[in-house]
Amino acid sequence: MGSEKVIMHPVSGEIWWLNRTASAIWACFAVPASTREAVSTLLDRFEIDAETCRSEVSEVCDRAIAGGFLVPVGDPA
Repeated sequence: MGSEKVIMHPVSGEIWWLNRTASAIWACFAVPASTREAVSTLLDRFEIDAETCRSEVSEVCDRAIAGGFLVPVGDPA
């Protein structure tokens, strides 16, 4: 499985397999964090341009929120 992760929704039992990119993004939200903080963390860890990073974080977050895996708190970043 390597750097992939498996997450399960605590209510629905739905299971998602996260690829390497989604796993790295997911790890940024182990503690409450803004998308801006996640992007900053990922830019420090990986060789990726800022626009691609923002796009990937936004896509993963949008899907995770829609699926009920992440709950937004406060103002959007």
